[in-house]
Amino acid sequence: MAEKLDAQKLVASAGKLASPPTVFNRINETMNDQHITMEGIVEVIRVDPALVTRLLKIANSPMLGFPGRIDEIDRAVMILGTKHMRDLALAMLALDHFAGLTAAGVDPASFWRHSLGVAIMGRGIAAKRREFNPERLFLMGLLHEVGSLVLFQTQPDLAKAALELHRVTNQSLAACERSLFGIDHSDIGMELLRQMGLPKGIYEAVGSHHACPQGADAATVHVADVICHALELGDSGECKVPPLGGASWEALGLTVASMEAVIRDSEAVLEHTERMFLAAT
Repeated sequence: MAEKLDAQKLVASAGKLASPPTVFNRINETMNDQHITMEGIVEVIRVDPALVTRLLKIANSPMLGFPGRIDEIDRAVMILGTKHMRDLALAMLALDHFAGLTAAGVDPASFWRHSLGVAIMGRGIAAKRREFNPERLFLMGLLHEVGSLVLFQTQPDLAKAALELHRVTNQSLAACERSLFGIDHSDIGMELLRQMGLPKGIYEAVGSHHACPQGADAATVHVADVICHALELGDSGECKVPPLGGASWEALGLTVASMEAVIRDSEAVLEHTERMFLAAT
């Protein structure tokens, strides 16, 4: 094993990655405000007119499936809810923040297609389970592999070595990373999101999604990730389908029929949603 990497130092060395734009920070801060109002979240979002335009496109998209036309951001927030709209805004801003990063050997568009597929499928699983604010799973899914981008930016030789080992063995990419330098890209992603100030539930789900977790959010990301790999929805560098953890599946109480419905619905909206989210990446 090479010298063990330290996730905290690695993220610190990545510079501005842990310091997102001001509007991201302001929206993120509302997550800790138990008394946030519709007017409050609208005021923050309106600071960025381009973000308003993109959010209105999403509000009127098949992804959300609301009848009628939504032309004003305050009406969108009223219909979708403050937490729902806040998480969508954070997802878009986070994607913009990381869009310029690449991982050697992985096409950027394909990387984000996979991430978006996991986001949509994770949201679909949460909605099927009738969970409150399923949009938080969209944010988790979109960012679940962001640690790989940090790793390639800060330690490109080690990242390439892990990919090469993964491609010639039966080990998962995360297992290869751990064998070479003691941590994997999910640990790095968790630390990055922690330093960015995102809530504990979000960064912990990202950090444990490769470990067959039983907590509902992490298990949802895990299941969505495995299925997106199996369906070849994009490419995050993993060239083999990771094993589906039985404990995660059981923890979610899913059936094959319910998951088939989630897959159909997710694939139906992926292309349209991809155009909206990935146009600028």
